[in-house]
Amino acid sequence: MDRREFLKVTGAGALTLFLSGCGINAVSGDKKAGAAPAAGNAEAKPGSVSNGKPLKIVVLCGSPHKAGTSALLAIDRYVNFLVSFVIPFGLLFEMPLIAAALARTGLIHAETLRQGRRFAVLISFIVSALLTPPDVMSQVMMAIPSILLFECSIRCAAWAERSCKQETATLTVNG
Repeated sequence: MDRREFLKVTGAGALTLFLSGCGINAVSGDKKAGAAPAAGNAEAKPGSVSNGKPLKIVVLCGSPHKAGTSALLAIDRYVNFLVSFVIPFGLLFEMPLIAAALARTGLIHAETLRQGRRFAVLISFIVSALLTPPDVMSQVMMAIPSILLFECSIRCAAWAERSCKQETATLTVNG
């Protein structure tokens, strides 16, 4: 492994760890990372950083000094968010790769995708209207990436068809 490949791999790993929150493990005010303060500690205020919550949780929950508010962290809300948004968007971002693979096998064609473009735009706006709050800006912010990914899928399918035809022609000439 040369130096450039090493830097790519370690940089990608470091970025992944940082973005996943593993780089922020310090809990301010405690000797041990992640340790909760002793019971009856006068310094520990509900929702403060020193009550054992990692810094990333406190930052995500907002200011801990607002009167009468507390963070409601629940696993069911997290799983609901994961199933409702993260997994579907992950699959949506795989759409160009799936389109290229299906075009390579001959199951779909770029021309078919081009003909269905207006239906894809309509479906994208309908789905984004159902999943977002009732304001136009949120709907557009969700629909535009899916439309752009559909356009990218068309281009990937066309590229896969061209490369498959070139390979077939090369095999026919050489074989």
